Amino acid sequence: MDAGLKIIITVIYILSLLIFARDNLFVSSLFVFYPVIMTAFAELSFIHILKRALLALPFAAVAAFSNIFFAPNLAKGLCTFVIIILRTIFSTWSVIILIGTTPFHKISFAMKKLHIPQIFVMLLEMTYRYIAVLLDEVFQTVIAYKLRSAGRTEKSVSIKHFGKMVANLFVRSFDRASRIYDAMKCRGYGDYE
Repeated sequence: MDAGLKIIITVIYILSLLIFARDNLFVSSLFVFYPVIMTAFAELSFIHILKRALLALPFAAVAAFSNIFFAPNLAKGLCTFVIIILRTIFSTWSVIILIGTTPFHKISFAMKKLHIPQIFVMLLEMTYRYIAVLLDEVFQTVIAYKLRSAGRTEKSVSIKHFGKMVANLFVRSFDRASRIYDAMKCRGYGDYE
C-alpha cells in the first residue's frame, strides 16, 4: 500500500477516535478492531506492539487521573479515565503499525507529497536520523556520572545532580548537533532549496 494512503488512513482513524469516542466507553472499545485487524494483516507481533504502545501510558494516565477528580461524579470520572487510556493505546498502536509497515524514507517522501510543511518533515527526519546521537550523549553522561561517584551506594542519579546532568546533556547535544549541521552544510545540505 502507498505510504501516503497509510498516513491518511492513520490520521483519519486517530481523528475519528478523538471525535466519536469522547464520552462513550462502548464506542471507544469498538475502535480496537482497526489496530487488531491491521496488526494481523501486517503479521506484526501483538506483544511487541503492545509493549511499545504502553510506553505512552504513563503520560496518558497522569492526564486521565486528574479527570477523576474534576468529573461530576466518580463513575463518570472513572469512565473518562478508561476512555482516555483506551484512546491513547489505540492511537499509539495505529502509529506503531504505520511505522512498522513502512520504511521511514517512504513516510518522509509521502509527507512531502501530501504538502506537509517542509520544516516539520525536516525536523522529523533529523530527529529520526540523530536519535542515536542523542542516546549516545545520554549514555556517555550517565557513564561519566557513575565513574565520578564510584564510592556512593546509590545506583541511580541523585536528584540534586539530575538538573546539572540534564543541562550538561543539553549543552553537549547542542554542540554536537551544530557540528553535525556544519558537516551537512559542507556536503551541500540546503543547496537544493
